[in-house]
Amino acid sequence: MSMQLRPYQQDAVNAVYDYLRKRDDNPCVVIPTGGGKTPIIATICRDATTLWNGRVLILAHVKQLLQQAADRLLHHDVFCAIVTAPDGPLDRDVDVELCLPVPQHMLGGADF
Repeated sequence: MSMQLRPYQQDAVNAVYDYLRKRDDNPCVVIPTGGGKTPIIATICRDATTLWNGRVLILAHVKQLLQQAADRLLHHDVFCAIVTAPDGPLDRDVDVELCLPVPQHMLGGADF
C-alpha cells in the first residue's frame, strides 16, 4: 500500500535524503506532536529496505512508540519486529528492528 504523505512530510523525507547525499553524519527531523513523524519514518524505512536493500534500527524510550511505528510499518508491508532487552539478540531475519534501550544497571550483569 502506498503511503500518502502531506506536503511538509514529503519535504522532510526529501530533506533527509538530500542531507544524507551531501553529508557523512546524522540528520535530525523536528516535527511537533501530532505532525506525523511516524509516517515519515515509515517512508524512510520502506525506502531503505526496498530501494536500497538496507536494514533499519529504530530506538524509542517507551514501548508504545515502538508499537505505533511497528503498526504503521506493517500496514505498509515493511517486515519489522520489536526487540526489548533482555529478550535476546536482534532478529537478523527482519528488515526493520524497533528496540527499547535498557540502562546498563537494569541488565543485571547480562552481556549482550
